[in-house]
Amino acid sequence: MKKSDLLYEKISRTTKIEDDELFYYGLEVFKSYLLFISISFLFGGLLGTWKQLLSFLIFFTVLHRYTGGFHFQSRKTCFLVSQAISIGLSYVIKYIKFVNMFFVSILFTLSIIIVFFCKTVDSKEKRITKHERAVFTKKAIIIEISYYIITVLAYFMECYEIASCLCVCVMFCTFQIILNKLLHE
Repeated sequence: MKKSDLLYEKISRTTKIEDDELFYYGLEVFKSYLLFISISFLFGGLLGTWKQLLSFLIFFTVLHRYTGGFHFQSRKTCFLVSQAISIGLSYVIKYIKFVNMFFVSILFTLSIIIVFFCKTVDSKEKRITKHERAVFTKKAIIIEISYYIITVLAYFMECYEIASCLCVCVMFCTFQIILNKLLHE
């Protein structure tokens, strides 16, 4: 008997599971996230970028949820590309400091304009309704405005790594929106 079946039996003794397939799918997604985080922090530790990686993953995950992005057909491809991007960008955050507030203001203004006009990414691999797209777009803009305020505060508190992390996060999400627009429309 597989470990996932043992877990299913143990949980189903105390909790009614409505959908077996959904349980196993959720378990696979959870294991995938656990593996992603483990590998990310292993490399983050080896490269000395675990703080930048943690910051990037937190800020990126929140914004990316509402801006959308690429959805590969293969889970393995998605996993490997996401891993490389997260590790690579955390390394960039460690060594590149965005301390020019004029640049930061232009970056966030352009990003908000792009999100407003291009909307949340809707790809054939992950469809969303028009209503969801409107709600996600509004939330993405609110998050970007919040990130701008945090970036300004971080800058004035001389927490340049946080400011850099937020800039990289916003640039990458905006890049995905633009690239998706160019490739799919």
